[in-house]
Amino acid sequence: MLCILSATLAAQNTTIAIPTPTPAHKAAPPPKPKGGGSGGNPINIPYIPPPVGPSKLPPAGGALCLIIPGCTLPAPRLDNAFPFSNLTPGGYVILYGKNFLSPDGGAGKIQFSLGGPVVDLVDLQWSDTSVGGRVPDNWNGTSEQEVDLWVVRGDGVKSNNLSPRPKFTPIWDLHTLTLSELDEWHCAPSDDYWCTDTFGITAHSYHASIYGHDSGTDIYKVRRLANGWLTYQFDFQVTQSHDGSVQTPSGMTEGLNSVDVQVHWDEDGGTLLNEHGASTVYELNITIRGPKGTPWK
Repeated sequence: MLCILSATLAAQNTTIAIPTPTPAHKAAPPPKPKGGGSGGNPINIPYIPPPVGPSKLPPAGGALCLIIPGCTLPAPRLDNAFPFSNLTPGGYVILYGKNFLSPDGGAGKIQFSLGGPVVDLVDLQWSDTSVGGRVPDNWNGTSEQEVDLWVVRGDGVKSNNLSPRPKFTPIWDLHTLTLSELDEWHCAPSDDYWCTDTFGITAHSYHASIYGHDSGTDIYKVRRLANGWLTYQFDFQVTQSHDGSVQTPSGMTEGLNSVDVQVHWDEDGGTLLNEHGASTVYELNITIRGPKGTPWK
């Protein structure tokens, strides 16, 4: 390659000048440092290492906290709600604020309480500055009242309660049936028995056998619930069983416009010569739900 280059330069009658290095004692002096004293001496600025320990970085958005060491994410803050939000069963709620996204970018929960159980909104929509959700259709309070409403970010950090407090508006009425309201009820006989609603529930049933075998089926019926009322909730509990058993009731189906619940019990009180007695006690609650302000009969 060198031979080819030399031949080419010779053919072109070209001369390449190679500069001669300047001796060190003849080199140009370095530029005078800025800010020097009267004698022109440079100012020495000492090197200060960065502090050791946790970084004191300012708060950053949720996404940045994945890549910034020592990041601290502020708590979510609720500022206001969309004016047409509807805090009622099946209604949609939209909330505005900031810092709703967790460090991993995930969503959290929107919750409210009427002073009792906490209700989670469903069908959530989530961003860092706005969130939304729907009040469950199958949840219902019985009166209009102000509630506490807040956001829980995906990392578990809770926001402030929305202020002013929003108002929950029920669209349903709930009603617990009593024995006197049923079209038909039957308390199967035993040696000693009774069924009553004096305990504030639909039925409190007691059966006892002095000796021998007893069994029966208690019946609770409403032929038709009117004006859109439907069965909503059934609560059943066996509170006592001595040498006896109570089967899970049949007919405890939600969403029907009639009631037909049957409870079968069975007891063995022993023989006449070896009687030991047997008894069963259970409680039954039947709750129906319908449009607010309408009768169920």
